[in-house]
Amino acid sequence: MFIKLLSVILLVTTLSACGGKGASKDTTKANILVLGGIESGIPGMTGGTKIFGYNNTTGETLNMTYDGQGAVTVSNGVWGFVAITWDGVTGNGNGQVLEGNVLCGSTPDMPLFGGDVAINIELSNGGCNDDFLGEAGTKESNGEPKKFVPVKCTNDKGVYDDDDSNCIASVAESYRVSLPDGAFGGPGLTSRCIDQDTVANKEMTEATAELRIPLVGWIDESFPIRVELFDQAGCAGSVETYTIINPYAGWSIEDKAAKYEGGAAQGVGDNKVRFHNDPCLNDEGNAASPFSTAANEYIICAPAQFAGASGIEADLTGKYEIQRDLDFTSFGTFPTAVVSGTFTGNIIGNGHTLSNITINASTPTSPLGIFSSIDGTDGEVEVENIKLDNISITSFEGSSIGSLVGLTLPGTSIELIEGTDIDITTTGSTGPYYSIGGLIGATTAGGGTGSNYHAIELNNVTIDIGDNFESIGGIIGTLADDNHLRISKINGITISSTTSGNKVGGAVGNATTANTEIYGVVINDLLIGSAASPLPATRSQVGGLIGNATAARVINNKVGGEIFSSAQDIGGLIGLYDGGGTSEIIGNITDVDLEQTTGLSLGGLIGKVNTTAGTLTLDANRSLGEIVECLSACGGLIGHLEASTSATINLSKSYSRSNITTSNGTAFSDVGGLIGYAYDNSTGTLNLNEVFSTGVITSSNASSDRIGGLIGYSRDANTTDAYFTGTLVDANTTPTQVGALVGYLDGGSFQQSYTTSDTVYGDDCFGALINTPITGNNHGIGAAGGCSTYHTAIAILDLTNLTGLGANWEDIDSTTESTLAFEDLISSVGESYTGSFLDPIIITSPGQWDSIGDEPFLMGKTYQLGADIDFSNGCFTPIGSNANPFWGQFRGNNYTIMNINCSNPDASEHYGLFRRIQSDTNGGMGSIEDLNFFDFTDHKWLYVENVHLTNIHGDVGIIAGSVTDDGTSDGGHSERFAFKVSKISVTNSSATGNAIGVNAGGLFGSMFIKNVETRIAGLHFQGTVTNQAASSGATGGIVGLLGGNDMDAGHAGSIVDFQIGSFTGSVTGKDNTGGFAGSFSNNGIEVKDFAVVTSGVTGETGVGGFVGLINRGKLKRNFSKGDVTGITNVGGYVGHANKNSTVFEIYNSYTHGDITATGGGSTAGCFIGVAAGTSPEVFNNYGLCSAVTGTTTSFFVGSGNGTFVLGGGTTNAYAGPSDEAITGAAHVTYAQMVDPDHMSGVLNWGDPWMNLDGFGPPLFYWEYFSETLGDYAL
Repeated sequence: MFIKLLSVILLVTTLSACGGKGASKDTTKANILVLGGIESGIPGMTGGTKIFGYNNTTGETLNMTYDGQGAVTVSNGVWGFVAITWDGVTGNGNGQVLEGNVLCGSTPDMPLFGGDVAINIELSNGGCNDDFLGEAGTKESNGEPKKFVPVKCTNDKGVYDDDDSNCIASVAESYRVSLPDGAFGGPGLTSRCIDQDTVANKEMTEATAELRIPLVGWIDESFPIRVELFDQAGCAGSVETYTIINPYAGWSIEDKAAKYEGGAAQGVGDNKVRFHNDPCLNDEGNAASPFSTAANEYIICAPAQFAGASGIEADLTGKYEIQRDLDFTSFGTFPTAVVSGTFTGNIIGNGHTLSNITINASTPTSPLGIFSSIDGTDGEVEVENIKLDNISITSFEGSSIGSLVGLTLPGTSIELIEGTDIDITTTGSTGPYYSIGGLIGATTAGGGTGSNYHAIELNNVTIDIGDNFESIGGIIGTLADDNHLRISKINGITISSTTSGNKVGGAVGNATTANTEIYGVVINDLLIGSAASPLPATRSQVGGLIGNATAARVINNKVGGEIFSSAQDIGGLIGLYDGGGTSEIIGNITDVDLEQTTGLSLGGLIGKVNTTAGTLTLDANRSLGEIVECLSACGGLIGHLEASTSATINLSKSYSRSNITTSNGTAFSDVGGLIGYAYDNSTGTLNLNEVFSTGVITSSNASSDRIGGLIGYSRDANTTDAYFTGTLVDANTTPTQVGALVGYLDGGSFQQSYTTSDTVYGDDCFGALINTPITGNNHGIGAAGGCSTYHTAIAILDLTNLTGLGANWEDIDSTTESTLAFEDLISSVGESYTGSFLDPIIITSPGQWDSIGDEPFLMGKTYQLGADIDFSNGCFTPIGSNANPFWGQFRGNNYTIMNINCSNPDASEHYGLFRRIQSDTNGGMGSIEDLNFFDFTDHKWLYVENVHLTNIHGDVGIIAGSVTDDGTSDGGHSERFAFKVSKISVTNSSATGNAIGVNAGGLFGSMFIKNVETRIAGLHFQGTVTNQAASSGATGGIVGLLGGNDMDAGHAGSIVDFQIGSFTGSVTGKDNTGGFAGSFSNNGIEVKDFAVVTSGVTGETGVGGFVGLINRGKLKRNFSKGDVTGITNVGGYVGHANKNSTVFEIYNSYTHGDITATGGGSTAGCFIGVAAGTSPEVFNNYGLCSAVTGTTTSFFVGSGNGTFVLGGGTTNAYAGPSDEAITGAAHVTYAQMVDPDHMSGVLNWGDPWMNLDGFGPPLFYWEYFSETLGDYAL
């Protein structure tokens, strides 16, 4: 019919229903006569009559209620008219508008070019089959519309999600429907008010209702359906109005979700249309108590439903969803927690804000916050996607205080929390009191059941600490055993105190054990203390990130700001790190200015490290801030570093660029550009490797001593590959313990190191040397011409011959200075980035990309394009390798990688922008996705253009050669180890493999998926994929080999959606070649909503337009178009279907093209080439081929029907020259294939199928309305 055509040309011009006195030369007077259905003409037709018209010439439309007077003036052109009438007969009697038996008729292609023209429209049930009145799946077998049933859902997700369980019954109890005249015209026809039989059900059924509404699918406002949902019976109470202009895409004029349900679940039942019936717009949703959607499930629309006895406290075990911003101004001041008692339910905030909450506890209250406590011990509790604004808490004494919650117990998950303007003040003096946090006061040890705090962003936090309060953190006061803080951010935090109490951190006050982790936290604009009022000497253990850490893992964090203190153990990252066990501090950056007026142990990164057992790894950390004042044990990176008892500390690939000064005249000692005091006692081990410092160290006191450019005091430490290139200035004119490398060196070893510094009143290498074997190449270059002759054991190298420094060095022939290899790498990639999720490494040039390579410590970083990257038709260096796979995150940021040409670059490796993406058991799994945690609408693309990888001898794909996720680590199927990839568009590109066993794909050479949390969506490729070697592996347009076999038994039946994408181009391979995938064998994956349009798929054995070989898995709602050629086992959709698993489904799919099998004894089929296995689920598909050539051929399944019995509920269809009598597949002619009336009786109609007159064979809904795919479609 005309639906698709008019979606393009329609104008929003509607003619009102009025007569005319004749016609001008540009108009025609149309005298419309409805035969067999006018109200006054046939007794009993009392349900009303509508006439719709369309002008194919001008795009004008007509929408009018017909009362027997059908004269109307219309513009000249070729018109089509459709009439529909209702007899109004139901169980409620006659005259029920829009109900009862329906008759329809149409007069298409009427030329109207002036004058008066009579138009007669004959009515019948069958006349309702006209596509204008809804696609075939919305009709009964006689053609009239099915019964119209609204389905009320509490949110948009329930409307658009295929999963019916996400549609939770909302508040509506009655409804009425109208068909207005025009988009904004007269009232048209309006139904009676219909009351829902069972209010608790989401389907608003009524036993006697015969409401039959045609689901017109226009993409314009001329033919609306208006639905009113009321929250009381009798169409009383609050009302929501939906003016639907496309029920298939879910569009309404009010921008409210209203979508035809369709689908196999509907069968021959009703026309169900899901509505977002927002309870918060209705009286029932704004009652004193939260609206209950089911037992223990609630929706919160108003502050009173959150706070007080009738709010959450009434059911502390409930599952709550917040659907409005909640302003608590009218509540005044709360004397205790807003929600008292222990909460054990779940809260989903949907991004809504809790604002203007003031709590003033005038008596000791513990715990204290919006929530007093949250306990997930008996099952995980989630609190997520909530915003806080203007939260003020004042507490007199008391412990465990946080703006969101005072205390959390094991099993609690808090994530996606944004907070702004948070103020916490504690008073009192009797103490001690513990655990004050900007968001969470304290967490409790999990005993193996951990809690996770993830994706938190706080802005403008102020904490003022009273006397005897300890463990103060900008996010969490105390982070206990088995608790983790990850990927979070603070923008602006001020912590002040003039009283005693320890453990103060920008994010965490006290992290208690090795099983805690602080990962990827970024703090900007930190201010602890002030120049005028530093923290007092009685408040020690102060860190920019953590005040005190007991063997916690601290990874990829970044802090910037200032700390002013008079106490000891002060660090830009951690104040005191004290504990045992195996632990890590890796990849952290501080840019914190520190001022310590009294006290010991201050460091740009850590004030003091004191471990007594186990191994501590300090790797890839750097300090970039200034140390304005310090006294003793003061270092640019670490103030005091001690390995005692049986502990081992390994410090590597770390440095400081901090300047260290004293200007107040106080003498200082044990001061180093990197470490102030390094101590390895007789049983511990302290190793320093690949470290350096570059700052200026200045003392203004003549008594200062034990000062070193690298280390102030070093006892029994082993230092290798180190240098200092800054300046050391000491007011002591006759120092004995001042050196450009080490001020006082006692025992241990020192080798392969150098300095270029000219010390002022000090030695160019070592100030004092006691019991130290100086070995290797230590070199000093300065005014004295090198290390002093006092140190005769030092091997002095010639300035022009530094090659002996070893493999860890770069520029070793330099005449000025050498650098460490890792330093050059960091400089090339970006020194100021941690590479965490919230502080990604920004890539802006080809050189920066190439510098990443497969360096192990860079494989877990987050990268983001900051510009288009143009390789100017040259080759490039892929990220990762077989030995060091990439397991970080990569974001395209809507930029393009372009113009790459590489041929046979490495015979031993997989190849792509990423060689190999694989999980790391300690870190996580790589992803290629640009998704903003705090704004899900901010989801960007990665574009790739003109990239050609040829003659590759490993698995090859433009994005990655190989991908393997992890379904076993971290308890199994953790999201942390799931692969996430979305929104990739590759154009004008090619991937070519040329070796035995190589898998080649347009985007991925091979993928092995084992984690049910893996997410894949929005993948598009345009170009060519080729496998050249005689015994090559699988070849596919998107992925060569899609494997992983079975999910583990505990997750059998779980499905990963590999969804929404396209391939355009050609695929040429050997065995197992397909337009989407060459080989597919994974019982946990469903591939759906992919479009494959090829200029040809060519291979040998197992060649399919969509998949070459499938052993297990699901294919749903995909199509392949194009010719397919092979030697044998050749199919238009699947070449070889070899069911070897209980999970095997191919449904709701189709193929077009010519199929050719060239081998002797070959098999070919239009849909499937050859089939094996028993009882497959192959249903509701069709094949349309003009020719199928081979020895054994079929226009559906080439061979294997004897054991491969098609089934699964509904039949399949094929168009061929004759009926092949295939069980489970119906033969149709081409004329029947393009006839909506016929095909609606063959395939299971509704979603996904639409079949419109004049538009060929059935298509998917998303082919007409790509918007239903969301923003993953191009």
